[in-house]
Amino acid sequence: MLVAGAAAARPLDYRIDTVHSQVLFSADHDGYSNPVGRLAIARGWLRFDPDDWGKSKIVADIDL
Repeated sequence: MLVAGAAAARPLDYRIDTVHSQVLFSADHDGYSNPVGRLAIARGWLRFDPDDWGKSKIVADIDL
């Protein structure tokens, strides 16, 4: 009987959809308020490694 071992999955690359993606952030202002901001993503990509999430990576250019 021949049993194949589990094949290691290759990292997967994805392009960020700049029309439907954005960076959202907030900052605590000494407890008085919590302003929220939004930045548009000009271009970017995501590399997802299903075997080791710690090796996954996101790169994005953000319009300021």
